[in-house]
Amino acid sequence: MTGAENRHYSLEAYLRLLEGRGANAENLERRQALLEILLPFLDKGAADSASFRSAMDEAMTEIDRQNWPFFLAIGREFYHFWIDDFKAIAALSKNGSFDVAPELPLIPQGSLRDMWAQLALEKFILSEKWPINAYRAALQIETQQKEVIEIRVNLAKLLLLQLRKTEGNDGKAYRLALESMLPVFVRQETAALFLEVGREFFHFWTGDPEAAKRINTSNMDNSHTQWLE
Repeated sequence: MTGAENRHYSLEAYLRLLEGRGANAENLERRQALLEILLPFLDKGAADSASFRSAMDEAMTEIDRQNWPFFLAIGREFYHFWIDDFKAIAALSKNGSFDVAPELPLIPQGSLRDMWAQLALEKFILSEKWPINAYRAALQIETQQKEVIEIRVNLAKLLLLQLRKTEGNDGKAYRLALESMLPVFVRQETAALFLEVGREFFHFWTGDPEAAKRINTSNMDNSHTQWLE
């Protein structure tokens, strides 16, 4: 079986499982259309998680922004079929992890500039303030550039606002909130910075005592405000 044949076999197996769980024709067609965009990018690397993430990133450049959260959700499911991890597929299927109609957070409306300005008027409760304050304190140890700190803290605050609209209070809810924000960012480098902040801030949000060690100091001073468009 060629690589292309194997990829399409994996896609067919994935769609059959979702059909068996009650996905209708429209649901299946949407999943297939998005994953068909992904398949050619999977040729470029090995069958591992790093190559899959890279392929997902590349495929997203060809997918409408409004479909990004759904694409990321189904991509996580499809990954197990792509690497033929039958044990994981069986376990995920048994515990209901393959979601026919995932409840994704609504993508925020309005421009990033408008959302940024609105932050000055927002009131954060104590449970939101303590991870923000801890994140700010950790950043201040790594850099003296106030603008860099404020940009990263404000991105974390935008994520907290989206978390208010997300069902649950765990890692899955956090990931969905993070991904549902991506269509807001017009510039790719801004989206990348937001993802980096989101990955750092998660450890402060969960109260990890080692959270400060998760900050990516190699990219600390690349923040700027030119992307507020």
